[in-house]
Amino acid sequence: MYTVARPINGISVNGFEYLYNEQQQLMTFNSKDEAIDFLSRQFPTMSRVDIEEAFYFQLEEEVTT
Repeated sequence: MYTVARPINGISVNGFEYLYNEQQQLMTFNSKDEAIDFLSRQFPTMSRVDIEEAFYFQLEEEVTT
């Protein structure tokens, strides 16, 4: 699963803000492409390259119990 983050105010030393849904749950995506497709719909004026430069796509390990 992938999560999406970007630097707060565009400055990486400020830490990161993550993408959450309306229920305040961290959004996850099955692939980086799925995440980029979602962001493309949210930011239609940004190109794919711009999105990949502005956001971090983090592969998260799934925890199994």
